[in-house]
Amino acid sequence: MVALNGLVHAGYGLWSRSIDQSIDYSDGDAAENTLMEILRGTRDRSSYSLELEAAIYDWISEYHLSSERANIYRFLDLEGVQNGLELGAGCGAITRYLGELGTVSYTHLTLPTKRIV
Repeated sequence: MVALNGLVHAGYGLWSRSIDQSIDYSDGDAAENTLMEILRGTRDRSSYSLELEAAIYDWISEYHLSSERANIYRFLDLEGVQNGLELGAGCGAITRYLGELGTVSYTHLTLPTKRIV
């Protein structure tokens, strides 16, 4: 698996891709541009936003904009959590929910820079 994915040992028990490799993940330029337009044009970006729900038009937009995405965390008692790290934040469906909990310091990483609003 290590050789197959081009992983290198980064120390401290961590493995990563070598620096000269990239992970090109995208839903395609048209979808990415449309998602950006939706997010920029939406006043309510909360995790229960009816505006975002109304903007869902296909599987890609549902995946990124649905309020149901945050359900993965809603059952956990995260009140009072001071720090958070989300890897693969995408358009922020889960990020919005965690931010609403009042997390003081929150870092999210995402690969396609088009998704940074």
